[in-house]
Amino acid sequence: MKNIMKKIIVVMLIGLMMLGMTACGGSQKADTPSNENNSSGEETFKIGLSLSYTGPTAQYGIEARNGVLLALEKINAEGGFNGAKGVLATAYDNKGSVEEAVKNAQKLIQNEDVDAIIGSQVSAKTLATGQYFNEAKIFTIGMGTSATWMKQGWEYVIRGAVNYDFIAAELVKMVKEMGITKIAIMKDQQEAALAFADQFEELGKEVGIEVVATESCEVEDTDLSSQCARLLAAKPQAILMSMTSSDCGYFVKQIRQHGYTGLLFDKESFYSDLIDIAGVENSNYILFCNPYVTYTDIEDCDIEYMREFLQLYKNEYGELPRTEIPYRAWDSMMVLWEATKLAGSNKSEDLIKVVPQIKIQGLGGIMDYSNGDGEPYHNVSRFVLLDGKNISWENWMENGGYELYKDETGNEY
Repeated sequence: MKNIMKKIIVVMLIGLMMLGMTACGGSQKADTPSNENNSSGEETFKIGLSLSYTGPTAQYGIEARNGVLLALEKINAEGGFNGAKGVLATAYDNKGSVEEAVKNAQKLIQNEDVDAIIGSQVSAKTLATGQYFNEAKIFTIGMGTSATWMKQGWEYVIRGAVNYDFIAAELVKMVKEMGITKIAIMKDQQEAALAFADQFEELGKEVGIEVVATESCEVEDTDLSSQCARLLAAKPQAILMSMTSSDCGYFVKQIRQHGYTGLLFDKESFYSDLIDIAGVENSNYILFCNPYVTYTDIEDCDIEYMREFLQLYKNEYGELPRTEIPYRAWDSMMVLWEATKLAGSNKSEDLIKVVPQIKIQGLGGIMDYSNGDGEPYHNVSRFVLLDGKNISWENWMENGGYELYKDETGNEY
């Protein structure tokens, strides 16, 4: 009898241990910020994110996920994806590494059975992972801005942001209209920054703009004093910043500390988090073209659709976005949702067919894919940053802002 009781106790202990192991595994997965399960048997539409949550681009990855989660709340509240609830796959962190991004792409494909992908805002990672999502025939919307990865001919990959080749052309026009013919370039080694600098230099050469000096850095660099000194030694009329992370903020701060009071052209909007690094006064006279800008106060925004998004974001996260990356994430999710509605299907092969029909309001204006190039934004606005606020470059020019700047600084350009 004792032997029988011992056996029963052993079996019960083994069963309890197995249950404990299962519970631990379940809680660990539930702790993953963006993981959801489907224990209720409810039909779901699973979305994979290719982002970094640690490393030099962590802020961007976190804010991108915030934007996606906000969009999912709206989409699910309004019926989901053709009745299926939108959920996120496991949050794999690429840690700012291309190699990790590739590994995570394979995990999303092989382990997660995702229905769609919102790709990284870092173009180098989209360039490295897009081929895998395309081969798996998964509808993918990349948030990066470099032209390069959209030139790969991937059938299942489109963009949810602006192509910075379009911005390079507009920035060249701005430089030309301001009478500037000699410019220096500061760039980092990210793929989008390198591609933008090359495009700007090529287009600028066609209209008589000479690049008199070029310097570079890594995105995690914070001491850029030697680059600043060499750029200023070339005596440029203005400086172009083709940079992708906080390195841009450090550059602005240090180039001003070196005594440069001139114009700084930026490949993208100078985000709020970069102003925090550089300082408000140092950030004056940064000029750029972009579909949208960041805000420190909702009252500064006079665009109704953007104001609504900003209020949602602040209500949920307690602050306004510090970068523009949540805008790209929200826009990408709205494009994905619209594709499912137009197709009447959640299958990737059906979604990609209706892309040219997509024309919706985005945070940067109308997102129109009718050109058939997988690009949503073909028009951008032009801005100059003054006292921490982004104002219309056209208005600034028309109201004598450029001449006032020259008088205040003593600069010819």
